[in-house]
Amino acid sequence: MSLDGILGVIGAVTGTIAIGWNFVRDLKDSGKLRIDAIVGKLHPNPTGKNYLAVTITNVGRRPVLVKGMFTLRKGSWHRDFLKFRVVKYRSVFPYSVLVLKQGPKMLKEGEEQTELFEDFSFVDEKLAAIGAIDSGGREWKLKGKRLRFVVREALREAKESV
Repeated sequence: MSLDGILGVIGAVTGTIAIGWNFVRDLKDSGKLRIDAIVGKLHPNPTGKNYLAVTITNVGRRPVLVKGMFTLRKGSWHRDFLKFRVVKYRSVFPYSVLVLKQGPKMLKEGEEQTELFEDFSFVDEKLAAIGAIDSGGREWKLKGKRLRFVVREALREAKESV
């Protein structure tokens, strides 16, 4: 094999790797939201009330406009368009809309928005998801293990306050 042949093969391989790398990078180059929640007291807080704090963080590389928040109840029918499946939840009103006190907000890379809810009576055993909706209509939900922890803590706090 001549030098021209070797250089041709090296050029073809590196060109293919570069095209593949750019394709993967462009697919991952978008805004992504991470939702986290916790139940607890604010300090200093003379009232001693418990709050549900939901934090929405942009962990992607592009800005994302957070339009609103929602809860989803177990037992209702919900169409998950992103995964092309129908998830069965049985309820008349599957969605509850949580009003953002700060309104819709554009989150740049690494920015976060925290919403405090004084009344979190919507958190019970039938809660299937807490999430946020971006400007593209994508739903970002609190992960299952963290959601179960928040529900357990909210029910414990409700028992203690009674």
